[in-house]
Parts: sequence; C-alpha cells; structure tokens
Amino acid sequence: LKNKFGKEKTIKIHLLEKNPNISDLLNGISDCKINFDSGTNIVIHSEQSELVLLKVLKILNDNSVEIEDLSAVPTNLEEIFLKMVRDNASDY
Repeated sequence: LKNKFGKEKTIKIHLLEKNPNISDLLNGISDCKINFDSGTNIVIHSEQSELVLLKVLKILNDNSVEIEDLSAVPTNLEEIFLKMVRDNASDY
C-alpha cells in the first residue's frame, strides 16, 4: 500500500511567532494547509512536497517570517487508508 499510494509526503513547519498575514502570503500555493488552532503551524501535504516546501520557504524568507522547527513526516498506513476511503466515497 505504501509503495502504491504512499507517494504523498507531509512537511510540518512551526513558525516562531503567530503571523496574521500567513494565510494571505501562502494563498497562491496549492497543497498547503495552515493549522489555525495556534496560527503558527503550516502543514504541507503533497506528492511534490519538496517543490511546495521550496516555494513556502522562499515566501517566508522574503517576508522575514522566522521558522522555529521544520519536520518531514512520511505518510503512514492510517493516512493512506483514510485517503483511499475518502477518494472512494467521493466516487459514489
């Protein structure tokens, strides 16, 4: 399953401080989801996560937004299963 469906990667960026303009700054980037609970977490889900990450990092750097932590998380089997179920449910 991981080889067939697990191409998508997750990258998490934790910003040093809350930035109210972050959603506007990253608006044009596809596959970029922002966690608004704390306002400091950016989560990227994409098969091209490296390319999306480069775009996000450039925008953050150009706007002097400081990053506290960055981590790459491989897609786990639970996420693959949930994605498959969602995709199949939308077919009906």
